[in-house]
Amino acid sequence: MYTLKLRDFDATMSGGLYITHRNPDLANLFKEGYEAEYYLTVEEAAKKIKYYLENPAKTEEIGINAYNKAREKYTWESRLKVVFDFIRS
Repeated sequence: MYTLKLRDFDATMSGGLYITHRNPDLANLFKEGYEAEYYLTVEEAAKKIKYYLENPAKTEEIGINAYNKAREKYTWESRLKVVFDFIRS
């Protein structure tokens, strides 16, 4: 069972690379390999961690992409705006 957690957004808003288990709901919000990284097995996680440790520019790029997406779409202010706009319509 997977759920979205506050840390999913804390991590992406920090500007760092977020590597977490493959949660389908989270994958709908943050594109794999562009805004976050996901894994199913320990072996897959280890392989991805090794890759990103060896590729700091890619690590930084994904962190920045996640930060920009999270700041644009997933702040309390932006989410509440969507709700209030829906109520007004």
